[in-house]
Amino acid sequence: MKKWKIKIYWKDLLKKIENAENIEGKEAIFDSEKVLWKDALILGKKGIEVPEELIEYGDENIDYTDIPPITDEDIASGKIKWIHKAEVPIRKEIED
Repeated sequence: MKKWKIKIYWKDLLKKIENAENIEGKEAIFDSEKVLWKDALILGKKGIEVPEELIEYGDENIDYTDIPPITDEDIASGKIKWIHKAEVPIRKEIED
């Protein structure tokens, strides 16, 4: 027999988790709103999967100062490899 799930807005579900309430039988509703990575992690630990495209990582807050610059030596040695990606529009070929 199929178990029914109660659909709850993800922020309300997150509050229930933070208050140590039982969330069994509940499903999160996401309305194309960005979810902070910390909240996505909390939801994920409870089995609630957040769509990847909705997770906000806040990359602008990451400190990259400890990452050394890429040198010609890195490329020559093969330590760094360039990946070439080509995108070819095919709409015209599909329509023909």
